[in-house]
Amino acid sequence: MSEDDEKYAVVTADAGASETVSIEAGQIRKGGYIMIKGKPCKVRDVSTSKTGKHGHAKCKFSASDIFTGNTCEELCPATHNIDIPVVTKKDWDVTGMDEDGYIQLMDEAGEMREDLQRPVEKYKTEDDVKNSELLTSYIEEMNEGADIIILCSVISAVGQEKIVDVRKKEA
Repeated sequence: MSEDDEKYAVVTADAGASETVSIEAGQIRKGGYIMIKGKPCKVRDVSTSKTGKHGHAKCKFSASDIFTGNTCEELCPATHNIDIPVVTKKDWDVTGMDEDGYIQLMDEAGEMREDLQRPVEKYKTEDDVKNSELLTSYIEEMNEGADIIILCSVISAVGQEKIVDVRKKEA
């Protein structure tokens, strides 16, 4: 390598995947996702006003935060860009839980993770309490020798993750 090559050599790189994507506000529909005040939200209702004398139709979004359940609202001209979060949902097998409330998970490829707590540890919605109680009771059943498989869905967006669904099936 010459001195110039060493000077401009790339040492590391990443994929550069963005946590949000910009889209025209008029394209967002009920059931979609939207970023409001830096929080990922699921759109519950969209109303669009007609163009006024200044020429812009406006979209009013009513949404709920996908992690905390808080209600958020946003008003934006329909032709302006607005950020939407990249939301992923993945299913995992539950293999156990440690004494601190961290859930032991395994995916279809056999990859293990133990970095997610029961939802009630960080979030306090009714669904979080219900999912945490289900997780605890299903894991107790499994530890007592029941022949069941515990599954959960984990939703991820803007660097946050949360268990949103827990279910069991007979093995």
